[in-house]
Amino acid sequence: MTFIEHFRALVFFLILCIEAPYVFSCTCVFWWDNPYECIAGRTMDWMEDTHPEIWVYPPIPKISNESNSYHYGMLALTAYNDITVDGLNEKGLAGHVLYLGATTYNASCEDSTAIPSKNWLHSILQSYASVAEALDHAPYWRISPSIVSGHDINIHLALEDKTGDNAILEYKEGILHIFRGCGHGVLTNAPFYDEHLSHLGKYTVFGGTEALPHDNHSTDRFVKTTYGLSQIVPSHETSDNSKQIQKLLMDVSVHTHEKKTYYHTLTNISKNTFFFHDLISDNQQTFFMDAVDFKSIPTQGKKLYPLE
Repeated sequence: MTFIEHFRALVFFLILCIEAPYVFSCTCVFWWDNPYECIAGRTMDWMEDTHPEIWVYPPIPKISNESNSYHYGMLALTAYNDITVDGLNEKGLAGHVLYLGATTYNASCEDSTAIPSKNWLHSILQSYASVAEALDHAPYWRISPSIVSGHDINIHLALEDKTGDNAILEYKEGILHIFRGCGHGVLTNAPFYDEHLSHLGKYTVFGGTEALPHDNHSTDRFVKTTYGLSQIVPSHETSDNSKQIQKLLMDVSVHTHEKKTYYHTLTNISKNTFFFHDLISDNQQTFFMDAVDFKSIPTQGKKLYPLE
């Protein structure tokens, strides 16, 4: 191993050590090359129950000529009743939040005009109809740090829409980095996304010399899921496609004394459906956006799950 290879290995080790105290190891996958339907899934792995809730919010029409003042109807999966971590809007834009400890945003907490990071995904799903529209406005975003239930909300995002367009978004040293389109179907945690892509080249299945990893570190999950995604075969049947994505999620789910996978989600963007599977209680719920009567939903939203 050369000096440079030793140095890179040390950097990856230090990054994993930095992330370890947060034991946050979610995985997100988007089947970007499925010609039949757009499906995304994610795991939620954490050291404690985040008390997930699923809410639906109505569209809010423009009341002035202010640019971008329309709010789309949307379904939101929340954590700690304070941050949207997953969701789908009425136009077929979906998004997912994952932890990235080294994130540094482009605004401070004192900036009253900035969007707190805990509201970042919620704001996108309310405001934009597609990945393209969101990215058109991305240069003007100002995102500030925030804290939820004692945890710093240092995150990166995955976005997808009905056209099959998708993007990974993350802030590094205050600069927004965007990875868009074909091939960007997997997101985990540290390190930054470009480093994950470079790391793939170490493994034989991607032209390198090492066998596939078997651990559940962020880098290992990225490699395993990227390879797994390349091996599944699209089907005309929605149930077959869903089962294949669910299997990928199960293969990278974790169950240790420090953390466990609390739930999976599966978003069929083509059919406007959102599936939630609580792995602790084995409670499974499917929500059909097309069946939502938005006229009956109050402005502050309506909770769909859990029902009290």
